[in-house]
Amino acid sequence: MKFIVTILAIFLSASVFAHFEIGTYMGTDQDGLACKVVIKGVTFTNNEHHPLNENVEIEVPFHAQTRTFSHLAIVDESKGTVRPKKEILSSVNTTSVGAAAYELTMDSVGPSKMVYMEDNYKDRAQSSMKTCSELLFTGN
Repeated sequence: MKFIVTILAIFLSASVFAHFEIGTYMGTDQDGLACKVVIKGVTFTNNEHHPLNENVEIEVPFHAQTRTFSHLAIVDESKGTVRPKKEILSSVNTTSVGAAAYELTMDSVGPSKMVYMEDNYKDRAQSSMKTCSELLFTGN
């Protein structure tokens, strides 16, 4: 009986954090063209089911690659809290001239928008942003 309760607790806790389905989401980019986001899987660091341990493998639009996304921590010293940036999964990396980031925004239904930003510290005119919005789940 304890085994069944444990399995049920793990299943329910995983579904609390992962409010999206594994599979393909189609949307529209900033130019009105079709774009897609593919969620390939979810794992938790040290198998500890906590939003700050959630790692989501996503095939991203705009580049032919899969990246690991996670919730960024919001540290509030005045309140003494460390909380996840709940509705956003992020993947950030540095570049030779600044930084680049993907952010997947989720609403009550699931993923709704993917944004890709390149922030060029040295030449702001070279910074850019691309979007894939109005995401709808199309299946596995």
